[in-house]
Amino acid sequence: MARLKAQINGKWVTSDTAQHLVDKALQSQTPEKSDQTVKDYAARYMRLYKENSSISNNTLTGYHGYLKNHIYPAMGHKDICEITVDVIQSYINDKATVYTQKTIKEHITLMAEIFDGAIEDGLIAKNPFRSKRLRILGKESQETKAYTEEEFKQLEADLLPDLTGSAQLYAALCLYTGMRRGEICALRWEDVDLENGFLHVRESIEWAAKNQGGIKGTKSNNGKRDIVIIPQLAAILERHHKKSGYLIQGARAKKEAPATNQTVIRLNERIGNEAAKHGIAFYRGSLNRNSRATVATFMNNAALDEKTIESQLGHHDIRFTRQRYMKAQAKQAEKSMGKLSVYMAQIDACGTRTEHQKVPQTLMA
Repeated sequence: MARLKAQINGKWVTSDTAQHLVDKALQSQTPEKSDQTVKDYAARYMRLYKENSSISNNTLTGYHGYLKNHIYPAMGHKDICEITVDVIQSYINDKATVYTQKTIKEHITLMAEIFDGAIEDGLIAKNPFRSKRLRILGKESQETKAYTEEEFKQLEADLLPDLTGSAQLYAALCLYTGMRRGEICALRWEDVDLENGFLHVRESIEWAAKNQGGIKGTKSNNGKRDIVIIPQLAAILERHHKKSGYLIQGARAKKEAPATNQTVIRLNERIGNEAAKHGIAFYRGSLNRNSRATVATFMNNAALDEKTIESQLGHHDIRFTRQRYMKAQAKQAEKSMGKLSVYMAQIDACGTRTEHQKVPQTLMA
C-alpha cells in the first residue's frame, strides 16, 4: 500500500492512514500551553453553564463532588493542553479499583462536555475525553433486585407489623406503591384521599449538600400522578391518619418542615435493624429502590396493562420501566414456558397445527 504524504507547517509528513495525517495536523495547531489549568477552566465552565441551568440541585452537587474529590486532585493542576488520552486512562485505572464503572463513566462524561467547551474556545484542537481508545473500567454496580414473592410476604407479615410511626408508613408506601424516596417524603396528609382511594403525587424532595430537604416538582411531568391506594396500604394509612402535615416525620421534626436526609437514613436504619431481628437477610440495606423494582415486577406478573404500570410508577415510556425495574422471576418464567410446552405438544408430526389444535387465545395472551 502506498504511503500518504502531506505538508504540515512546512514539513512533509508521511503515514499509512489519512486519519493519522489529520491527527498530526491537529496536534500541530494545538498550543503547548493554554495558561489555563483544568481546575480553573472547569470551575469557570460550571459557574457559567451548569449552575445557572435547569439541572437539579442534586445533580449539580454530584458534579461538584466529582470535580472537587476526584478530578481536581488528580489533574486539576495540569494545563488543559497537558491532558492526553494516556493521562485519562491512568486516571480511570486508578479509580477502577475503588469505584463502579457507572461512576467513573459519569466523571468522564462530565469532563468530555467541559473539554468540548475548551475546543470552542480555541484552547485545544481535540477532546481526549472522547477518544475511542479509552476503556471505562470499574467495579460492577450493585444490581437493584426485586424481592421474590416469598421475600415480599415475609416483609409484609413479619417486618411491617413490628414497625411504628414514620418507619411503618415509609415501609408501607415503599412496598405497596413503588414511589420514589423524595415523593414519599414530600407526601402530605392533604394528598391522601382515603375516601376515593388515591394518593395525589404532586411534589418531591431533593437533598443537596445540606441536610435539610427542599420541596420541588416531581422528577418529570409524568411524576405528577394519582396512585391507587390498595386495601393493604389503606389499613395502615387509616391507622396513622392526620388532618394535615407531612406523613414522614423525624423524631425532632420542625412544624411544617419536610423530612431531612438524616431522617431518611435513620428510618432505613430502623427498618434494617428490625429486619435483622427477624432474620431477614435479603433486605439489602435500602427498602426504596428494591421495592420500586418489586412493585414494577409484580404489576407485570399480574398482567396489568402497560399504561397503568407507566402511570403508577410515574414513567413516560414502558420500555424504560421494563429495562430498569422489571425483573423476570421464576414463577413468571415457569408460567410463560408452560405456554410454550402446550404449544409444542400440539404440533403434529408434519409440523403443522389444525384448527382444533390451536392454543386458546387466553393461553397465548
